[in-house]
Amino acid sequence: MAELARIGDLAQGICRAHPTPVEFTATFTTGSGTLGSDGAGLVRVGDIGHTDCGHTIVALAGSDVLLADGIGLVRVGDPVAVQEGGEGVVVSGSEIVKDA
Repeated sequence: MAELARIGDLAQGICRAHPTPVEFTATFTTGSGTLGSDGAGLVRVGDIGHTDCGHTIVALAGSDVLLADGIGLVRVGDPVAVQEGGEGVVVSGSEIVKDA
């Protein structure tokens, strides 16, 4: 069972928007305003976050079954893209809410 990501959860990967690619940790900053866990909105496909190297990530994939606002919810292990170039995966999520 994969944990569902919330606003404030993390993604990690490689940012290629630098002359030499760097590892990043990013924090999700947008999510559902109608469905949450642990007091934070759940992250949906298309929601964004910000990296520790100054760039923006977007959630690329999520559940086909669990939806918020008609959009798939993002799980630990789902891919993210750095909008300026790069890729990563979601690495943290709710211990309470999980996708089967």
